Amino acid sequence: MSFDGFVASAEAVIAETVLRVLRDGLAVREALGDPARVVDGETRVEAFPYVRLERHEVRPGDAVSPPRHEHVLQFVSLSRHSGLSEAKGILGALRAAIEATDWSDESVPGQRIVTAMVTYSDVMRTRDRRAYRGVLRVKLITEVLHAGG
Repeated sequence: MSFDGFVASAEAVIAETVLRVLRDGLAVREALGDPARVVDGETRVEAFPYVRLERHEVRPGDAVSPPRHEHVLQFVSLSRHSGLSEAKGILGALRAAIEATDWSDESVPGQRIVTAMVTYSDVMRTRDRRAYRGVLRVKLITEVLHAGG
């Protein structure tokens, strides 16, 4: 256990839950292929465009009971073929998947996802000017479930 009853493996479960939600999104599959090329930070991707989980930060939440945690996941897209419009479309599809999900239906052992929201989205050209890099940050608030709750 680490802070306020948060188990470190719970971070991986949250990340995998968000990755699954994104991969299951219809617009995400239309933009990134079926199955959608939405991967964790370790998986190598051969085809463009794709989205990778670049970062996952966890902080203790406010001083309420049950304890809450704030997760910030940063996803990065890389697009080479259809320019800026494709890159923006990918981020729009990711945002739509996050916003369309009923997070109370998502099963995360020992936790409940209270809310999820997109907090940042931007597209920029890569330094070599051959691709567009999109960045999307998602913030989730989770509560620790105690035995019997």
